[in-house]
Amino acid sequence: MINWTAQEIVLDLKYTWKISRNATDQKKNLIVRISDGTFEGSGEAAPNIRYQETPEQLLLQVELFINAIRGRELSFEVLKEVFNQHGIAYALRFGIESAWVHFEAKRKRISVPGFLNIPSAESIQTSYTVPIMETSLIRNFYAENKLSRFPFVKLKINADEGYEMTKYLASFCNQKIMIDANEAFSDPDHCIYFLEKIKKLPVELIEQPMPAGKDEEGKYLKKYCPFPLFADEAITHNADFGLLTEQFDGVNVKLMKAGAIKMEFDC
Repeated sequence: MINWTAQEIVLDLKYTWKISRNATDQKKNLIVRISDGTFEGSGEAAPNIRYQETPEQLLLQVELFINAIRGRELSFEVLKEVFNQHGIAYALRFGIESAWVHFEAKRKRISVPGFLNIPSAESIQTSYTVPIMETSLIRNFYAENKLSRFPFVKLKINADEGYEMTKYLASFCNQKIMIDANEAFSDPDHCIYFLEKIKKLPVELIEQPMPAGKDEEGKYLKKYCPFPLFADEAITHNADFGLLTEQFDGVNVKLMKAGAIKMEFDC
């Protein structure tokens, strides 16, 4: 017999996680598990208030999901049907699908990439993110977390202190800097002024400076941005990629907000 369970976990953060729209010292996520008594798979769901997701909402939706799939043989198609029918939050879709994929891979005694029929990753370049903080604290944060071991450093900024933070980090950081504004700029001309001030600094890219949905402003901004522009908050399961190509040069896809592991976009 196959059983599904979900448990809320409380994560006390090592430091305050501050971005342009909020700050927190604690996260509440869900661990979703599926087991047949021999094999078990688990997945994590991290609700995001930016998309009106809460741990309480996700726990209720777990019960909806369990009742909806009772007695059914699961597949990607069945999961998608149930997710859409019951309006399951995207963070929870990922947690459920991840648990099921790991469970099935274990039962079939194959790797997760093998089950998904995708290549195994050999090595992946990654970055470490510096949250918004007082500019004078950035050097100590960089040293304490040994950020020199990463090929890139991502810097969270807001519209007011973004230039000073970027300039200061660049004064001692030898890596390329990725700027993540998290929709901090409401006025494209204000953003262009910021970009002009940092255009001689070692910046690799700019991530989501304007709010998602400000399409005309995004098109205007792209004409004058000296760096590659990447979409983040604008990339959801219902993203219009034709429209986004007029505003961005690349995308940051997060499975918990884009609709789980096996996504189907209408491009």
